[in-house]
This record gives sequence, structure tokens and C-alpha cells, in this order.
Amino acid sequence: MTESQMLEDEKSDGTAFPESEEPVKNPRFLKGLVIFLGVLLIGGFVVVFSTIIYRAVNLPESKTGYSGAPGFEDMTIAIPVGATITSMELDGARLAVQVRSDSGEEILIVDTRQGRVLGRIRLQTGG
Repeated sequence: MTESQMLEDEKSDGTAFPESEEPVKNPRFLKGLVIFLGVLLIGGFVVVFSTIIYRAVNLPESKTGYSGAPGFEDMTIAIPVGATITSMELDGARLAVQVRSDSGEEILIVDTRQGRVLGRIRLQTGG
């Protein structure tokens, strides 16, 4: 081993590098790369969080659940006289209303966006 190779293999404090560890030839490049990647990471977080906040603040009115389709304000569903609503279940834009009356039970499927009854399911006892 020549003297110049020995000098290259020694650390600044005089100890030798292990075989697997080599001295960094351009530490300024690595420092710049670490700074660039750190700024890129922070910038990415800023973009993600600002997008989440923007979308949360500027929700379209139809997605909040407080209003229906344009022009839809109130809706009336006709049920038989003396009937009672026993349960309601909302799934997206569909509302299932279970009604009990003297003639039996039925389930009304309502489209909340269009404000109309899509169908009625009459429940019968027996097989």
C-alpha cells in the first residue's frame, strides 16, 4: 500500500476507515441534497394540508346534507290516514321509510335529490 493510499484511508483524527466505509468525496453536494429534500418534504406537507383545509372549508352545498338538488326545498310523502312511520334509514341519496297502517306495513324508497318516491315495498305476513 502506497503512502498516498494510506493517507486517503485515514480519517482526520488519524484513525483508519473500516473497509466498508469510504470518505465522502463531495460533502457539499450531500449537504445541499439533504437541504433540498427537506424543503421538498416540508413543501409537500404544506400542499397536502392546505388542500385538505381548502376542501373542508369550501364544501359544495349538496354534499353537506343540508340541501337537496336545485329547486328542491320541501317534500311531501303521502301515507295512509292513521299510519305511523316506524323507522327511517338514509343511505346516500336514498331514504327508506317504513310505514305501519291498518292494511299492513310497507317501505317507501325515496330519492332525496329529486324529491320523489322511487317505489313502495309492501310487506306481507306468511310464506
